[in-house]
This record gives sequence, C-alpha cells and structure tokens, in this order.
Amino acid sequence: METEVIEEVVKEISTRLELHLQTRMPLIIGMEDSIFTISSWIKGGSSEAAEILTIWGMPGIGKTTLAKHMYMLHCHEFERSSFVEAIGRRSAQQTCSQLDLQKQLLGDILKKTKIEENNADLCTSKVEKALSRKNTLLVLDDVDNFEQLDVLIGTKGFHPGSKIIVTTKDKSLTEKCSLFRMKFPPKHTKHALRVLSDTESVRLLCWHAFGNNDPRKGYEKEAEQVAKYCGGHPLSLKVLGSSLINKDAAIWSDVLEMLEAKGYLTDVQDVLQISFGSLSGDCKELFKHIACFFVGKEREFTETILKECGFQTSYGIKKLIDRCLLTIGDYNEFTMHQLLQDMGRDLVRKESPDKPWKRSRVWKHEESLNLLKKDKVNTT
Repeated sequence: METEVIEEVVKEISTRLELHLQTRMPLIIGMEDSIFTISSWIKGGSSEAAEILTIWGMPGIGKTTLAKHMYMLHCHEFERSSFVEAIGRRSAQQTCSQLDLQKQLLGDILKKTKIEENNADLCTSKVEKALSRKNTLLVLDDVDNFEQLDVLIGTKGFHPGSKIIVTTKDKSLTEKCSLFRMKFPPKHTKHALRVLSDTESVRLLCWHAFGNNDPRKGYEKEAEQVAKYCGGHPLSLKVLGSSLINKDAAIWSDVLEMLEAKGYLTDVQDVLQISFGSLSGDCKELFKHIACFFVGKEREFTETILKECGFQTSYGIKKLIDRCLLTIGDYNEFTMHQLLQDMGRDLVRKESPDKPWKRSRVWKHEESLNLLKKDKVNTT
C-alpha cells in the first residue's frame, strides 16, 4: 500500500514538472519533425551504451531553440542533466574560461551550486568521473571546435543510457574529438536543420507581428511577401516580425520597399539591420552598448552601469526584448544571438574601420590598452 502511494506521488510530481517545463519552452514553429525525431532518439537506443547527437545548421536557424526545447522536454527522465549554452562565444570571451564552463557542467551533474576547483585538468577528471556514474542528458550548445568537447567531456566516456546533444555549425566537428579516437567510439547521429517552408515562414512572422499564426485581415499579401524575403531563416523572421508589431499597412509597405531594394532572399544581416533601423536613436545606442560590452553580464549590474551612462534602461531594455534583439538568460543575464551581437559590433567598427580610436566604443582589451598608451581616445 505504501509503495503504491509513493508511486502515485512520484507520478503526480512528474506530471506537474513536465507541465511547468512546457510553459517555459521556447516557441517552436516548423520544427515538429525534428522534435519527433530527436524525442524518438532520446527515448530509444540501447540502455547499454551512451549515444551522441549532433544538431547542425547555419547560424540563426534554431539549433539552440530546438536543443533547449528537447532538454526541457526530457531532462527529468534522467538521473542527471546539464545544458551548457553558447560554449563557442563564452570560450572566446576574456571574462570566461574553460574552467568556468567545466564548473557549470560539474555543478549541474553533482547538483551543487558552487564548485571549489581551480585546476582545469583536475576539473576534467571530476567531470569524467561524474559522467561515468550517472545516466545523464547533456546538451553542449554552440560548439565551434573539437577541443571544447575534449575539455568539457574528456575521454573516458559516459554512463550507459546517457544522451549527449551537440549543436554546431560544422556537422563533422563532433567526430574530431578524442572520444571518437577510442577503440569503441560512441554511436553518433547527425540531424540537419532546414530552413522553413513558405507557409511556416508566414506563421512565424505573424506570430511575432500579430501574436497569431495567421496574418491580420488586410495584411495577407504583405505578410507573405515580407516572409519570402527572409528565405525561411527563423531569426530573421522573428526579429523582423517583432519590429512590425502594431504597425499599419504603410509601414509594412515601407519595409517591403527596403527588402526589394536589397534583392530577393536578402542576406540575414540586411534583414536584421532593417529591424535595427526602426529603433529610436537612444535604443540604437543602447543596443550597440550591450552588444559591445554586456552580453553575458548580470542584468541588475548592467542596468546600474547603463543608467550612469545616461541611458533610459527600463524603457530601452524592454523595447529591445520586445523586438527580439535581446533576451534574458536563466541566470538573469543579458543574452543576444551571435548574429545580432556581430551586427552591433560591426556597426561600431564601420564608424572608423582603420582607426579604432575614432570609434564610439572599443571592447577588445588589447585595443583599449594600445589606445590608452598612445593617448588616442575618442572623448565625444
């Protein structure tokens, strides 16, 4: 009797947890087939071996969105789980080391909030040991070289039944890591993400522009034409749609003219810049400031600094979030898609391509130091 009661309680908790996770899931349009395929992969396979899945595709196509959705859907089915986001970008930042990534992974697997280890090699050994002991769902997001995999997961393998998902722009990258040079490498599956169809593109654009999968009455033709120019690229559709919220038909026509001027299947950066161009002057400057200095930084800390710089942070940040140009991460930090951050920084570089001291912002430590040594700083 007691066993039956415990089983009922566990079942009820699992159901509520799944419902809670689903309410936090990112918007998914056009990925239904991928969700079915990857869910089958997670639930299937041998319980006697670990398996690796690589999700690959162009930047902005939804690799992270899909991986996060799958993680939230299935993480409670494993003894341990971890989602390590934006590995490539974080590895390139001067404020984030491989040890920070290892500590996050180890903390997730051991269920500890703080890891007291300052030696990267020892941390790798601890990660290897932890991964070998528990059935784990592990997502390594935005990996851009195989050394990052070696550092994070080591060479000892995983507990049987574990599932590892890697998102990357390079479909052959995963098999270059040390695990695949072992005598018995893990089974590896590759999953390519495609661009959206015309119908899916219209649905995604309309969701962000109108809050509905279908165009508002009188906007059917404009929605179809605007969506077509995005070439099925989800990030472009999301950002452009968000910039058209509550806009009348005249604004839609203006956007169409700008897209037509740039040509069919417009470059992703061109689409993103049209959305950026619709911001107010203050919001443009705020976007560039965050892109250059504050991606990955804690929100409250950043807002305090930005207020001291004269920005209307509450209004501006809300506007950037509403336009899908900025998001807030799980740890209340500012996050921004790499394409958007690259666009913001490129806008600053173009202010003076060959003379960094004439730009409004300098974010690389070595450039800042050189300018200070030469006493060449733009004070305007």
